[in-house]
Amino acid sequence: MESRAAARSAIALRLSAGEVTVEARDGSKNSATETVMASWTGAGRVLTVNHAYLLDMLDVHPSKACVFRIGKDLGKRRSMVLLADEESGVTGVISQMPPGVMGY
Repeated sequence: MESRAAARSAIALRLSAGEVTVEARDGSKNSATETVMASWTGAGRVLTVNHAYLLDMLDVHPSKACVFRIGKDLGKRRSMVLLADEESGVTGVISQMPPGVMGY
């Protein structure tokens, strides 16, 4: 079982056709969700990442729009999440956390 600190640092990104839902939970099982339009065309999936790492990556991203690239997961090995701005040359990569951190 993951530590409570890991669960508090996690944020889930639920990807589905045309949208992404950002979901957070705290140690008392309170939760918050927000759904925004996105150009996701793949099969639905859930990415779990460290929210602080994601915010740090977004803070240095120069564009108003983001293009994330996500590879295929290989068994228990989760793919990395890449955010690259080709125009400026800024690239950020974060690891996915195990999905069990959020209880999925």
